[in-house]
Amino acid sequence: MQPPPPPSTTTDALVIPRIGGGFHLAPITLAPLQADEVRVEMYASGICHTDLSVEHGYLPVGGFPIVVGHEGSGVVKATGSAVTHVAPGDRVLLSFTSCGGCPSCLAHHTAYCETFHLVNFGSQRADRSPRAHDADGERVEMGFFGQSSLARDAVVLGPSCVPVQGLTEEEMRLLAPLGCGLMTGAGTVDNIFRARAPGSIAIFGIGGVGFGAIFASKTLGLSPIIAVDIDPRRLALAQSLGATHVVNSTHCADPAAEVRALAGGYGVSYSVETTANATVKMQAIRCVAKLGKVGIVGTTGDDRVDVDVEWLIKSGASIMGVAMGDAYTPEYIPKLVGEYRAGRFPLDKLVRFFRPEEMAEAVRQMLEGETVKPVIVWR
Repeated sequence: MQPPPPPSTTTDALVIPRIGGGFHLAPITLAPLQADEVRVEMYASGICHTDLSVEHGYLPVGGFPIVVGHEGSGVVKATGSAVTHVAPGDRVLLSFTSCGGCPSCLAHHTAYCETFHLVNFGSQRADRSPRAHDADGERVEMGFFGQSSLARDAVVLGPSCVPVQGLTEEEMRLLAPLGCGLMTGAGTVDNIFRARAPGSIAIFGIGGVGFGAIFASKTLGLSPIIAVDIDPRRLALAQSLGATHVVNSTHCADPAAEVRALAGGYGVSYSVETTANATVKMQAIRCVAKLGKVGIVGTTGDDRVDVDVEWLIKSGASIMGVAMGDAYTPEYIPKLVGEYRAGRFPLDKLVRFFRPEEMAEAVRQMLEGETVKPVIVWR
């Protein structure tokens, strides 16, 4: 006689019912765990522009209704039989997932996993069984970036869970956003560029990714650190947190030339482009010095960069695509926690907390530039 299946868990989540349907706080029921899954009781969930892109229909996912969210923190409540690196009671920060077996994963470049898009955006189990359903018994997609952290409780893929020693409740709420944008910005400087002083950098777009790049650049001693944006509030905050110079691109005819001038006329050693704007991409490319490195982070999904090959050859510049800062999360997320604890990663200056019922206000403040990183607090 077969034993009865383990009990399901009823919780609530911010569900997107359809493209353009907004975020609705609603009850859902989680399915029993499969072998590679973990049930996490969420403490907090950062909100990222990628979540909004799903709601707007700009990114293909496994279907609707869906729970998104990919910047979570929480406590492990149960684990599947194949999960051995975390146990019930562990406090974890959440990030993207990966297959663990392809050449990139085996080399610890998990952000370049051969199945990255499928396992992070597909939001479905291999057997297509649902991880959750709504109050009417209808399927709800869960598993976005391996976590769907915009929920009070979630079924999370094992590789998305990063245990960190000694996390306090305050840190659980404050550090929830580490696993995406902030990590991507810092990782671009640390892992993609492998930047070293003396060296200079320009960061185009001062949101979560941009601030992560500023923090890492300051720690490494890069100078000048030039922040480029159109929002004077973001630029003022950037200058207070490590940028040595700021450029408001609405106030100058040629931001790339302004950056080059601030870097002694030769251009910067490194530039990071986070906006997905085609004009800004070219500014980030045109501002680098000979043998400079350009990291392209932002994309609309179908944009292109038209680079003059003769300039590319003469400059010796490298234009590099960046996914998740090439972060190997089991090592890099604890490193960033250490940077925060040492006072070198001041997330407290960027974060504002909201209740789940305040999701619409949190999104409004992020889109209008009032808040750099809104965080939904579940507990």
